[in-house]
This record gives sequence, structure tokens and C-alpha cells, in this order.
Amino acid sequence: MHIQRTNILAPAIAALAIAAFLLMQDRQGTVYPEALLRADSIVSKQPDSAAVILDGLEHGMASAPESVRMRYRLIRQKQIAYSFGSFTSDSAARALVEYYETRGERSRLPEAYYYAGKTYMSLNDSPMAMEYFFKTLDAAAESDLNLRGRTYSQLGYIFDRQWLDSEALGMFKKAYRCSNKTNDTVSMIFSLRDMGGMYVDLSKPDSALACYNKALALAEASHDKPMAITVTGQLARFYSQQGDYEMAFKCLNKVIGEDSCWDRGSIAGIAAKWYEANGKPDSAIMLYKEVADIGTVYTKADAYKALADHYLAQDNLKEAALCLTNYKKAIDSIQGITTTEAIKQTSNLREYRFRESEFRRLRQKNKEQRAIMAILATIGSVATLALAFLSVYLRRKRNLQSMKLGRRQTG
Repeated sequence: MHIQRTNILAPAIAALAIAAFLLMQDRQGTVYPEALLRADSIVSKQPDSAAVILDGLEHGMASAPESVRMRYRLIRQKQIAYSFGSFTSDSAARALVEYYETRGERSRLPEAYYYAGKTYMSLNDSPMAMEYFFKTLDAAAESDLNLRGRTYSQLGYIFDRQWLDSEALGMFKKAYRCSNKTNDTVSMIFSLRDMGGMYVDLSKPDSALACYNKALALAEASHDKPMAITVTGQLARFYSQQGDYEMAFKCLNKVIGEDSCWDRGSIAGIAAKWYEANGKPDSAIMLYKEVADIGTVYTKADAYKALADHYLAQDNLKEAALCLTNYKKAIDSIQGITTTEAIKQTSNLREYRFRESEFRRLRQKNKEQRAIMAILATIGSVATLALAFLSVYLRRKRNLQSMKLGRRQTG
């Protein structure tokens, strides 16, 4: 009997031992270099310092285990993004997604999706960027408000690129709610600034001004000079658009000398338009030239157009032709980015997939409930039969006892 019981328990004990071993392995995970973890911990606040650490580790990555190499590449993607750099190829992003989907730490997969989305935004492939940002939201935990908030912001920028203002505003509001819950001041300022821009485009100036003022108050309260500069620049744009050139000039006067700000291209473009509208063409042209060098494709298009008009007015046909050529290139790039219909189709596909997913979930839930009901019904039937057999057994036992008692009494 003892031998039989041991044989029965052996598989169960072995299974428990294997599960415990696997659990320990999962908890232990890969041992990463301390410097790599240090770079990851500071990259969002100090991307330049993180770059120095990553540069120092680069030589040793060739002989490092795959898990370490891929973590290094993921942190490098973060460092480029937080440095406001651009991605020139999707090879790293695709490799990271493939690795974390198939054999890497699943907890890193949402970030891999997110930086794939950032990569495709840099490459002006908005539909692919959207696809990966939606994958990020599907894979990220509801509690990961930082990543979810950043993802909503990126989706807002994509919609903004397509002049889908209401959709963009909705995404920026979601981003703000995420950052507000975590008290992430910088993200809150970005979201309020972006919401203000959408309210301007939707012809809601009061709402826009409220967002800008709240963003500026947060930046000043947290002594964040770069964020205060960017919000003040947007306020200058706002006042110019509303025709309040005095307030616009006051705002510009605070920030126009801040040439080291990461948002310099945007501020220079705003200032150039103000100078042009207020009869100061020389200052405007100087700033348009700066924007043509450092601006985005959108601000460069405006700058080259203004410069072409300026050179044509001066009969400088050579410079005018060069500016018009660059203007056309910028417009072609913008048209390539502006794939509104593709974005709408992707958004519709997302909604369809969600509904299909919800339908499958409900169908599976109903199937599980039916299975549970069937099991309960079976248990109920078995219990009923068991009670019936027990009742018959007890009744028979009582009858036998009565018969025995009767025989004893008669004997």
C-alpha cells in the first residue's frame, strides 16, 4: 500500500518541483550590468548622461547575452526619443518587437511597441505608428499610467498632423488624466499646451487660454524654465491669432532670446510671423532663415515660402528659385505625412477589432457560464441520484433491522 501511494504522488511532486524551479527562474531573470540599469533609471530626466553611459557600454555588447543586448538597444531607443532625436530606420524597432514578442521578457513588450510607434512617426509613417501605439495600449497594464499617457499623447500628435482636431483633443485629454493621476508635472504641462492648441483650431479661444495659463502656472511653480518658455511661445502664437499684438509681443519678449531651448524652432517661427505682421520685415527674414535650418517640415514650409516671396520682391531670382524648390520638397513631405483617409481607416479598423474582441470575450464568457451551468447540473443530477440511492439504502436498512427485531421477538 505504501509503495502504491508513493507511485501515485510522484508525478504530482515532480510537477510541483518543476513549477517552483520555473518560478524561481522567472523571478531571478537576467542579471543586467549595473551601469545599464543606471542608464535606464536616468534616461527620461537626463538623456545626455544616459547617452554617455550607453556609449561606454557599447563595445562590450557584442559579447553580451542576447537579453542584455536587446535591453541595451531598448534603452538606446529611449535615449534617442528623450533627446528629441529622430529615427532613420525601423530595423532596431522591428528587432526589439520580434524579440520581446517571442522570447524576451514580456514585461518589456509594451515599451518595445511604444518605441516602434515613435520610430514610425520619425519616418512619417503615421498608419504604422498608430498600429504600434494601439498595440502599446493593448499590452500595457492599466496601472502603467506613465506609458499609457505618453501613448495617448503620440496618438494625439498623429491626429493633429491630419487636422483631425476633435480626435486629437480627445487623446490629449486622456494623456492629461493619466499624468494628473501620477502627478507628473512635465507631462501635465505638455498635455495642457497641446489641448490649448486644439481648442484654438476648434475656435474655442477661452478654453485654449485657460489651458495655456494653467500650463504656464504649473511650469513656473515647478521652476521648469524650458517648459515655461515653450508655453509662453504658444501664448504668443495665441495672442497673435486673436489680434492682440501687444500681449503677443510681451510673451515673445520673454522668450525670443532663449536660443538654447529645445523648442527654439517653434518659437522662432512664431516670432517671425509676428514681426512680419507688424511691419518689421528684416527681423522676420532673419528668423525665417533660422527656422529653415532648425524647424520641422511644417515650419520649414512656411519659412521657405516667406523667404521666396522676400527674394522675389528683391528680384533675387536665384535665391527665390532655391527657396521655392525647398518649399516644394517640404510640401511634398507634408502631403506624404497627411494620409487622413488611411488614419481614419486605421481608426475604424481599431474600433472594429475592439468590437470583435469584445464579442469574442462575451461569447467565451457565455460559453464558460454554460459549461459551469452544465457542470452544476451534472453535479445536481449526481447529488439527486446519490440522495435517492441513500434514501433507498436507509429505508432498506431500516426494514432489515425491523425484520431482525421481529424475528428475535418471535423467537
